[in-house]
Amino acid sequence: MYEAAENSVDEKYRSECKFLLTIMGKLGLRPGEACHISEDWVDFDEKIIEIPEFDKCTYGKDGGVCGYCKDRAESHANHNDEITYEEAEELWWQPANEQAQRQVRYDWLDDGGEVIEEFFEENEEYTPSRSSINRRVDRIAESTPIIDKDDVNPKALRGHAAIKLANDGLSVIKIREILGYEGYKIPIRILEQVSPESQTGFEDLGSEKRLSKNMSPVPNDPREFEEGTHYHRSDIHGQFGGERFQSVSFSAETPSIFLFMGSDEGGGNFAEFSEGGTLYCTIEQPSNHPEWADSIEAITEHRETGENLHVFESISGQGTVSYVGQFKYKSHFSKNSADGDDSQKIRVALSPMGHRSHEISEEEIGEMPTDELYQKALENGKGSEEEESTVSTESRVTRSEIVKRYALREADGVCQGCEKEAPFVGVDGEPFLEVHHLHRQSDGGPDHPDNVIALCPDCHRRVHYGKDGDEFNEDLIQAASNRLGA
Repeated sequence: MYEAAENSVDEKYRSECKFLLTIMGKLGLRPGEACHISEDWVDFDEKIIEIPEFDKCTYGKDGGVCGYCKDRAESHANHNDEITYEEAEELWWQPANEQAQRQVRYDWLDDGGEVIEEFFEENEEYTPSRSSINRRVDRIAESTPIIDKDDVNPKALRGHAAIKLANDGLSVIKIREILGYEGYKIPIRILEQVSPESQTGFEDLGSEKRLSKNMSPVPNDPREFEEGTHYHRSDIHGQFGGERFQSVSFSAETPSIFLFMGSDEGGGNFAEFSEGGTLYCTIEQPSNHPEWADSIEAITEHRETGENLHVFESISGQGTVSYVGQFKYKSHFSKNSADGDDSQKIRVALSPMGHRSHEISEEEIGEMPTDELYQKALENGKGSEEEESTVSTESRVTRSEIVKRYALREADGVCQGCEKEAPFVGVDGEPFLEVHHLHRQSDGGPDHPDNVIALCPDCHRRVHYGKDGDEFNEDLIQAASNRLGA
């Protein structure tokens, strides 16, 4: 259809047809959203379409509400005795439901959003009607010989977007978030109806494109995944099987469990490293999801069942993931979502495999000069593929801990970001600072003394969540390079 819009549709309609195919067929906007979108909804710098809570409709005759909004207002007034039709008119346009007020990123599109941006450059005053959108979609279908016109409509385009996201491995929660579904029922139904055959078709069509975007081919053995390397989730499931749409996925071909996490809380499922190297994964699922309890039990008992636990971080909304590493279960707790919906969260603590204890005690670290501690951290930061030592961690210090201690010692109670003293003294009697990895471990950054720096809590949050976080991190990298031993 996109090819038809590009080559077969009349030139005067071509730009609009490509635009509608993009926002409805790829981004999943509703027809009512498509006929009210304006340049004010688009953040061209961040490449985000923001569906507002309210936008007064002036697309009708003489600047009044359009026919679509009139129908919505009439329906609302008919079902609400406390409001008149005239009052209801003043409420439109508004999204279909509370979840539909959302941000839709478009930076992942193949063209980087050029169709959207070029369209608004050419059409400063875009005032389509619902019927005109229907006519444009009909025109595209008529220009596409292999498609039956009766099978194509704006809602079908939105359905195509949902299926494409499902094939790219997005979870129930993420599909609901992107397309603004009111509940989980429709996203779950979409995932259940996507057939293995259609998934394979998408994989075959997209494999060459994925490799051209610096994504690596999936190895034959999960133990050969390389930390920090980017893969496509569909390729992982094509090789090892497993559920394509859940945060917790069980390989059908190998004794492996795959966890797919985001890097921030906004995505529902996310992971973050603690100062000591523990990975905390927060997993969110609908409470009534039938596999919920089985998934959690499988994680907690993976060592008893002989299954390896592999963690991936989602890099984009289109299935790109970065391999974080192989881990083992430590502990977990669960709670209901604070958002008041029918979802539940579980927070799982995982330890990296291969982090073994070393023959060095707390007392030895305390007496060691800073330059010698750097050398010890350098030696231990090179890593080991061995399993944990039998030496008790109560009296011995792990590899990650030695690296951490070096960063804190080098800072000497002063934040390396703002250069102010630590904000308070911790329960251990030492100035409280947090250790930050300058190059994220999920991107292949090493647990190495040159890759860590001590920050106060405010600076640590700034580098991860601040608008200038990337620039601030570059300053920290420069500061770290000036330290002793770096």
